[in-house]
Amino acid sequence: MSKSVSYFDLLKSFKKKEFAPLYLFQGEEEYFIDELTHAVEQSALDESERAFNQTIVYGRDAQPGGIMDMAARLPMMAPRQVIVIREAQEMRDFAGMAPYFDKPVPSTILVIAFKHKKLDGRTAAAKSLAQHAVVFESKKLYDNQVPDWITTYTESLGLTITPEAAQVAFELLGNQISTITNELQKLAIGLEKGTRLEIKDIQDGIGISREYNVFELQKAISFRQRERSYTILHHMVR
Repeated sequence: MSKSVSYFDLLKSFKKKEFAPLYLFQGEEEYFIDELTHAVEQSALDESERAFNQTIVYGRDAQPGGIMDMAARLPMMAPRQVIVIREAQEMRDFAGMAPYFDKPVPSTILVIAFKHKKLDGRTAAAKSLAQHAVVFESKKLYDNQVPDWITTYTESLGLTITPEAAQVAFELLGNQISTITNELQKLAIGLEKGTRLEIKDIQDGIGISREYNVFELQKAISFRQRERSYTILHHMVR
């Protein structure tokens, strides 16, 4: 049977070099699909092994026969090979992959990145993946889910954050996951592991960077706001 897992559980398993032969990352939120795909590419093989054992194809160019032939090959001087189908939703004959999904090769990791929607669960290919693949559904987060996700992501960086600070971060950054992660990663630079983020840390770290940046500087200059231009420039220099 397939196993449906969380984003953070998958990242943990990849760090521990624990892989399944078949993954389906599908859904509306591109960020999670891109990050999980990248994590497999970076962790499944050593850099020296990737040249002969890692293949990346795009759905618009992918043919089922070619993919299945590649997947059937043995890895070269490596414990496994990795095949990634990016933009798999653009494959013309995705259904043709169903025979492979029924019997994936154990020494191959096949990652299917299917964006913007879910597979039609009524098809033979989808039913086979549901039986044999590790499936992650990448959903857009509702606004009321974002603060909790900020808390969990902060913990993945080795930090903690108060619920009030997580709420402030959401109010400053919105619900774009890529923006949130970028800002939290920048904030984490130089902080000791276990540091607890309070409201002031978010306001000082993220709030200032959101208010005082090159885009706001350009806007102030275009409106001839001399004092604001100097203020923004001063904070950017600091």
